[in-house]
Amino acid sequence: MLLPENLRANYDEPIKTKLGGDKIQIGLMEGYKLLINLGLPKNAVEELSKKLKSLNNYLMIRNYSILAHGFIPVERVKADEFYQYAVEITQIIERAEKLRSYVDCPQFPSSLPEKLYADIENWDSISSFSK
Repeated sequence: MLLPENLRANYDEPIKTKLGGDKIQIGLMEGYKLLINLGLPKNAVEELSKKLKSLNNYLMIRNYSILAHGFIPVERVKADEFYQYAVEITQIIERAEKLRSYVDCPQFPSSLPEKLYADIENWDSISSFSK
């Protein structure tokens, strides 16, 4: 996503240089401000902010998981909860019509493929090396 010309001056050149090219890196609160500046209605930003407060719980599960830095498998129930959480956040953003002109929001499927569930359920049998 390219920032509109009128917003580009708000972001530090050193950050762009560090990341290379036109990429920027901003914090969570700065991200909310950017969403408002991009035209996301304030009520949608507030709704998103409330939803994102529980993000740390999911990040901890991810960080301790085999998929990231740890050795703890993610339970199917937790994976389903996070999936639904991600869908809800995406829907909040999609409801904000103005943002659509700047960002194509990802379209999540309504359910995960059964093969993925089977792979998750069989994880113990294929990951015996981690025990």
